[in-house]
Amino acid sequence: MRRLAPLTLAAASAAALSLAACGQATPDETIPPDAGVQDPTEGGAPEPDQGEDLLGDVPTPEPGQCVDLPEASDGRYLVGDAGSAVVTVEGGRLVVGEVAPLEGWTYEVTEAEADEVEIEFRGDGRELDLEIELDDMVLQVQVCEDDD
Repeated sequence: MRRLAPLTLAAASAAALSLAACGQATPDETIPPDAGVQDPTEGGAPEPDQGEDLLGDVPTPEPGQCVDLPEASDGRYLVGDAGSAVVTVEGGRLVVGEVAPLEGWTYEVTEAEADEVEIEFRGDGRELDLEIELDDMVLQVQVCEDDD
């Protein structure tokens, strides 16, 4: 561990004057050890992410319906309120990457061909399918909810 040289009287005075000029303290005041540290329980601190806003305004289809999704530049597709999956095009074929279901959901890759991928998310008595097809290097992406 490196040791720092002790402050000289001139350096300490310059530091105190700098702080005074910034409105932080005068040379006669002491700076509390927690100065500048915000208490996370006081206003303005963000609440921990509980996953509710993770997906934002992702369209969720009605039972028996599908919604079209635009092609994602990073390959990550949000699947309603079930989670997300990364599907990219590499060498002219679809490649399934990370699949991340949210709490209470499971997934299964039911189809993974060069030009078609289907990933089923199941949870809370529901099934949402991410269906991606590569047709002449154009992606067609849908999220469908099976009707029970």
